Amino acid sequence: MGEESLEEIKRFLEEKVNQLKRELEFYELLLGLIESKVVGGLMRTKPEPGEEAISVKSGAGDLLAYLYIGSNHVRLVPLIPMSLNSNLVQLHLVQFLEETKRRMIDEAETDIRDKDEIIDYEIIADERNNLRELVVRNITDELDKDEIKETLRRGVRLYAKRYLKKRE
Repeated sequence: MGEESLEEIKRFLEEKVNQLKRELEFYELLLGLIESKVVGGLMRTKPEPGEEAISVKSGAGDLLAYLYIGSNHVRLVPLIPMSLNSNLVQLHLVQFLEETKRRMIDEAETDIRDKDEIIDYEIIADERNNLRELVVRNITDELDKDEIKETLRRGVRLYAKRYLKKRE
C-alpha cells in the first residue's frame, strides 16, 4: 500500500470517528430530553396556583427553561440537560445561592434582617445528575427575588450557550 492510500484511509477514519462522535452527542441529548420528560419543548411541570411562568430563551429564541415565580419562591425548570457536575452550574447557580444565603444569615445575626427572612433552596436532579428543578423558597424581599430570577435566567442562558456550542 502506498503512502497516499494510507493517508486517504486515515482521513476517512478520522472523518468517520468525528461523525460518530457528533451522532453520539445527538443521541445523548435526545436521551437527556426524554429522561427529563421534555418532548417538543412542552413544559414538564405546570405553574402552581398563584405562580407566573416566565420563558427563558436563548439569543436565537430557543426555549431553554421556565421560571415559575410565586409570592415567596422561584422555581427553575430547565428544558435542556444541565449537568450538576458542570463547573458553570456549580459556580454560577449553586455558589450564588450559597453566597446569598450566607449574606442573609450574616444580616440576620446583625439584626439587619429577620431570621425568618433567610432563603432556602432545593436542587432536584434526575438519574443522570442533570438538574430537573431548582426551588428557592422563603424570598421575602422583591429586590432579592429580582436578583435571584435574573441570576437563574442568566445562568441557564450561559450554560446553554456553552453547552450547545460544544454540541456543534
